[in-house]
Amino acid sequence: MEIIKIRVVKNSSWTHEYIRKEVEKAFQEFRRQFQVGYKIIEIKEWKPIRFPTYILNFLPFKKKMFDIVINLLMKKLWKIKKEDTEIIIGFSGKLKIRHKETFGYTDTKGYILIGVCRIPHSYTILHEVGHCFGAEDKDGTGIRSVMNSKETKTCYDFDDENRAIILKVLSNRSHN
Repeated sequence: MEIIKIRVVKNSSWTHEYIRKEVEKAFQEFRRQFQVGYKIIEIKEWKPIRFPTYILNFLPFKKKMFDIVINLLMKKLWKIKKEDTEIIIGFSGKLKIRHKETFGYTDTKGYILIGVCRIPHSYTILHEVGHCFGAEDKDGTGIRSVMNSKETKTCYDFDDENRAIILKVLSNRSHN
Protein backbone atom coordinates (compact mmCIF):
# COMPACT_ATOMS: atom_id res chain seq x y z
CA MET A 1 0.00 0.00 0.00
CA GLU A 2 1.31 3.42 -0.94
CA ILE A 3 1.93 5.76 2.01
CA ILE A 4 1.45 9.54 1.99
CA LYS A 5 3.77 11.23 4.47
CA ILE A 6 2.42 14.34 6.18
CA ARG A 7 4.10 17.05 8.24
CA VAL A 8 1.82 19.27 10.33
CA VAL A 9 2.65 22.67 11.79
CA LYS A 10 0.37 24.61 14.10
CA ASN A 11 0.32 27.76 16.14
CA SER A 12 -0.21 27.64 19.88
CA SER A 13 -4.01 28.05 19.69
CA TRP A 14 -4.40 24.42 18.53
CA THR A 15 -3.71 21.32 20.65
CA HIS A 16 -1.66 18.39 19.33
CA GLU A 17 -4.48 16.00 20.24
CA TYR A 18 -7.11 17.93 18.29
CA ILE A 19 -4.87 18.30 15.24
CA ARG A 20 -3.94 14.60 15.24
CA LYS A 21 -7.60 13.54 15.58
CA GLU A 22 -8.78 15.76 12.68
CA VAL A 23 -5.88 14.91 10.33
CA GLU A 24 -6.28 11.20 11.04
CA LYS A 25 -10.06 11.34 10.40
CA ALA A 26 -9.47 13.04 7.03
CA PHE A 27 -6.79 10.58 5.92
CA GLN A 28 -8.77 7.55 7.14
CA GLU A 29 -11.52 8.69 4.78
CA PHE A 30 -8.96 9.15 1.98
CA ARG A 31 -7.59 5.64 2.66
CA ARG A 32 -11.11 4.17 2.68
CA GLN A 33 -11.84 5.59 -0.77
CA PHE A 34 -8.43 5.21 -2.46
CA GLN A 35 -6.58 2.44 -0.57
CA VAL A 36 -3.67 4.79 0.19
CA GLY A 37 -2.07 4.81 3.63
CA TYR A 38 -0.75 7.80 5.51
CA LYS A 39 1.81 8.61 8.16
CA ILE A 40 2.00 11.79 10.22
CA ILE A 41 5.75 12.39 10.44
CA GLU A 42 5.47 15.16 13.02
CA ILE A 43 3.29 17.85 14.50
CA LYS A 44 5.28 20.87 15.57
CA GLU A 45 4.80 24.47 16.58
CA TRP A 46 4.71 27.21 13.94
CA LYS A 47 4.51 30.96 14.21
CA PRO A 48 2.51 32.28 11.28
CA ILE A 49 2.19 36.00 10.65
CA ARG A 50 0.62 38.19 13.28
CA PHE A 51 -2.31 40.09 11.84
CA PRO A 52 -5.47 41.35 13.55
CA THR A 53 -7.79 39.47 11.18
CA TYR A 54 -10.96 40.67 12.91
CA ILE A 55 -10.29 44.02 11.19
CA LEU A 56 -11.05 42.38 7.82
CA ASN A 57 -14.72 42.10 8.75
CA PHE A 58 -15.01 45.89 8.92
CA LEU A 59 -13.21 46.77 5.68
CA PRO A 60 -15.18 47.41 2.48
CA PHE A 61 -12.50 45.57 0.47
CA LYS A 62 -12.23 42.55 2.77
CA LYS A 63 -12.02 40.01 -0.10
CA LYS A 64 -8.83 41.67 -1.38
CA MET A 65 -7.41 41.91 2.15
CA PHE A 66 -8.33 38.26 2.77
CA ASP A 67 -6.36 37.29 -0.35
CA ILE A 68 -3.38 39.33 0.88
CA VAL A 69 -3.47 37.59 4.29
CA ILE A 70 -3.70 34.16 2.61
CA ASN A 71 -0.74 35.04 0.40
CA LEU A 72 1.34 36.12 3.42
CA LEU A 73 0.43 32.96 5.34
CA MET A 74 1.29 30.74 2.36
CA LYS A 75 4.67 32.45 1.91
CA LYS A 76 5.41 31.69 5.56
CA LEU A 77 4.24 28.08 5.12
CA TRP A 78 6.40 27.58 2.00
CA LYS A 79 9.50 28.22 4.12
CA ILE A 80 8.94 24.85 5.80
CA LYS A 81 11.00 22.26 3.96
CA LYS A 82 9.09 19.22 2.77
CA GLU A 83 12.11 16.93 3.22
CA ASP A 84 10.66 13.40 3.08
CA THR A 85 7.00 14.41 3.15
CA GLU A 86 4.49 15.01 0.39
CA ILE A 87 2.01 17.21 2.18
CA ILE A 88 2.53 20.03 4.67
CA ILE A 89 -0.56 21.12 6.60
CA GLY A 90 -0.32 24.45 8.41
CA PHE A 91 -2.90 25.33 11.03
CA SER A 92 -2.91 29.11 11.28
CA GLY A 93 -4.42 31.24 14.00
CA LYS A 94 -8.13 31.23 14.47
CA LEU A 95 -8.74 33.22 11.29
CA LYS A 96 -12.46 33.95 11.03
CA ILE A 97 -13.91 35.88 8.12
CA ARG A 98 -17.66 36.44 7.90
CA HIS A 99 -17.93 35.86 4.15
CA LYS A 100 -16.15 32.48 4.30
CA GLU A 101 -18.11 29.40 5.35
CA THR A 102 -14.97 27.30 5.66
CA PHE A 103 -11.34 28.18 5.64
CA GLY A 104 -8.92 26.00 3.75
CA TYR A 105 -6.45 26.78 1.00
CA THR A 106 -4.22 24.52 -1.09
CA ASP A 107 -1.51 25.30 -3.59
CA THR A 108 -0.26 23.00 -6.34
CA LYS A 109 2.85 21.97 -4.38
CA GLY A 110 1.14 20.05 -1.56
CA TYR A 111 0.92 22.83 1.00
CA ILE A 112 -2.42 23.14 2.81
CA LEU A 113 -3.46 26.02 5.05
CA ILE A 114 -6.28 25.49 7.56
CA GLY A 115 -8.01 28.09 9.70
CA VAL A 116 -11.31 28.25 11.56
CA CYS A 117 -14.25 26.30 10.13
CA ARG A 118 -17.93 26.01 11.01
CA ILE A 119 -17.82 22.39 9.90
CA PRO A 120 -15.43 19.66 11.11
CA HIS A 121 -11.81 20.42 10.30
CA SER A 122 -11.39 16.85 9.07
CA TYR A 123 -13.90 17.63 6.31
CA THR A 124 -11.99 20.75 5.25
CA ILE A 125 -8.67 18.87 5.38
CA LEU A 126 -10.08 16.07 3.18
CA HIS A 127 -11.43 18.67 0.72
CA GLU A 128 -8.00 20.32 0.50
CA VAL A 129 -6.21 16.95 0.19
CA GLY A 130 -8.52 16.28 -2.75
CA HIS A 131 -7.15 19.44 -4.40
CA CYS A 132 -3.59 18.16 -3.84
CA PHE A 133 -4.50 15.19 -6.03
CA GLY A 134 -6.31 17.15 -8.75
CA ALA A 135 -9.91 17.21 -7.48
CA GLU A 136 -11.94 20.27 -8.40
CA ASP A 137 -14.66 22.16 -6.54
CA LYS A 138 -18.23 21.25 -7.40
CA ASP A 139 -20.97 23.81 -7.00
CA GLY A 140 -24.33 22.30 -7.64
CA THR A 141 -27.40 20.98 -5.99
CA GLY A 142 -27.79 17.25 -5.85
CA ILE A 143 -24.04 16.55 -6.00
CA ARG A 144 -23.10 14.64 -2.83
CA SER A 145 -19.37 15.23 -2.54
CA VAL A 146 -16.74 16.50 -0.15
CA MET A 147 -15.79 18.82 -3.04
CA ASN A 148 -19.25 20.47 -3.19
CA SER A 149 -19.17 23.69 -1.18
CA LYS A 150 -22.95 24.05 -1.55
CA GLU A 151 -23.65 20.70 0.12
CA THR A 152 -25.67 21.26 3.28
CA LYS A 153 -24.90 17.90 4.90
CA THR A 154 -21.33 16.89 5.65
CA CYS A 155 -20.35 14.23 3.11
CA TYR A 156 -16.87 12.70 3.23
CA ASP A 157 -17.21 10.91 -0.13
CA PHE A 158 -15.77 12.18 -3.39
CA ASP A 159 -18.08 12.39 -6.40
CA ASP A 160 -17.45 10.02 -9.32
CA GLU A 161 -15.69 12.62 -11.49
CA ASN A 162 -13.26 13.69 -8.77
CA ARG A 163 -12.74 10.08 -7.68
CA ALA A 164 -11.63 9.24 -11.23
CA ILE A 165 -9.24 12.24 -11.29
CA ILE A 166 -7.64 11.27 -7.97
CA LEU A 167 -7.31 7.60 -8.98
CA LYS A 168 -5.59 8.65 -12.21
CA VAL A 169 -3.12 10.88 -10.32
CA LEU A 170 -2.42 8.11 -7.80
CA SER A 171 -1.97 5.56 -10.59
CA ASN A 172 0.49 7.82 -12.42
CA ARG A 173 2.49 8.27 -9.20
CA SER A 174 2.79 4.54 -8.60
CA HIS A 175 4.11 4.02 -12.14
CA ASN A 176 6.85 6.65 -11.76
